[in-house]
This record gives sequence, C-alpha cells and structure tokens, in this order.
Amino acid sequence: MIRGFYSAASAMMAGLFRQELISHNISNSEVAGYKGVTTGMADFNRVLVDQVAATTTRVGATSMGVITGGAVTDFSAGALRQTDQPFDLAIMGDGFFRVRTADGQDRYTRDGRFTRDANGNLVMVDGFKLLNNAGQPITLQLGDTVIAANGGITVNGAASGQIGVATFPNPDQELERDGANLFKALRPPATNGAVNIKQGFLESANVDAVRSMTDMMAVARAYEAAQRAVQMQDEMLGKAVNEIGQV
Repeated sequence: MIRGFYSAASAMMAGLFRQELISHNISNSEVAGYKGVTTGMADFNRVLVDQVAATTTRVGATSMGVITGGAVTDFSAGALRQTDQPFDLAIMGDGFFRVRTADGQDRYTRDGRFTRDANGNLVMVDGFKLLNNAGQPITLQLGDTVIAANGGITVNGAASGQIGVATFPNPDQELERDGANLFKALRPPATNGAVNIKQGFLESANVDAVRSMTDMMAVARAYEAAQRAVQMQDEMLGKAVNEIGQV
C-alpha cells in the first residue's frame, strides 16, 4: 500500500517536470534557433537497485514508480525561413555562432538574429556581440553588406571580416544550456570554420508547437490519473488503520 503511494507520487513529480519542459518549449517555439528540451522516464526500482547492485542480491522484481531522466537538448536543425534582412543569418548543417556576453563570457547559439549597433558591432537581439574567426567582435562600416556562404563579409565590395563558427562533434556532451538560447562549451570546439551560412534567412525553432500542446494535454491527463491514485491509496490506508484500531 505504501509502495502505491511512492508509485503515484513519483508519477506526479515526473509529470510536473515534463510539464515545465513542455511549457518552456512552447514559450520559445517562435524563437529563432531555439533547440527543444526533452526528457525520458526511468523505472525507479531499476535505478535504485542498479545503484546498490554491487552489494546486494536481487530477489524478484519490484516497482516503485518512475523518475525523470533529466533534461536533454534536441540539437536537430530547424527549418529555414527567408527574411531578406541582411544581418539575419542561418547556419546550414553543423555549427554555432560564437558570441560574447555583457560580462565577457563566450557562448554559442544558433540564433542568427543580428543587427548593427550604434558602434558598428554585429550584435544579437540582447546585445551580445558576434565574434569573428579570431574570437574578436565584428565591427562593420555602413554600406552594402554581403555575407558569403563561408562567413566572409564584404561591405561595399571591400573585405570586412570573417564570421567565426564553432563546431562540436557531440553537442549533447560538449555543450551545456545557459539560458533559453545560449550554450556554454564544456570543452573547446573542434574547429572554427567551414560551414554554410545563408544570409537573409533564419533557422526556426525545432519545436512543433501543436505537438507540444498535444503532449501537454497527455501529461496533464497522466498527472490527474496519478493524483486520483494517491487519493485512493490515502482512502485505503485510512480504512486499514481504522479497521486495525477496531481489533
């Protein structure tokens, strides 16, 4: 009976965590370059028993509910949409734009919504500076700006810099999410170049808002079912206590 409490309660906690992740995906589904977050479920008793397997002997199989497997970023590419804005950029294939935050930290993103600020720096919508292949902020003069597929920049026909693009062979192991749309490198990038950049395009979020809403409703129904199970277990336990007290 107590085990039933654990099973239902763990399902409720896992459901709350999944709701939080799905809500985060929905709220960022229109943000350029956003990478969705998913999670998996693990059988609680398997995780628990695996941790003590070296010192205990398994006898049969038990179940005490589920636990979440933690948040996992989906690094698959989103669809491209054309904007015709000269500083909207999208990376075709692998790679991340390298930017510098206000406190001087280097971060990586697929969000290609850049503008030219009052000082001529190419910056993200939140002011973080886009870096060149030497790791320095890109500063441009006014004029007709063309950005080639290899990241080379020309202004009025004159070479004006090279966009630095970092690649990570295993981004799920080499990058850590830092905010909604930035990532921190856990190790240096493998290379600093050779990708295909499209000017006048943005990469859409790799999140399907409709599917996320459907997932949210399914999680809500599962949460309600687990909540009812907790209530039933509580009623059964109360009845058992009363009956024992009458003996």
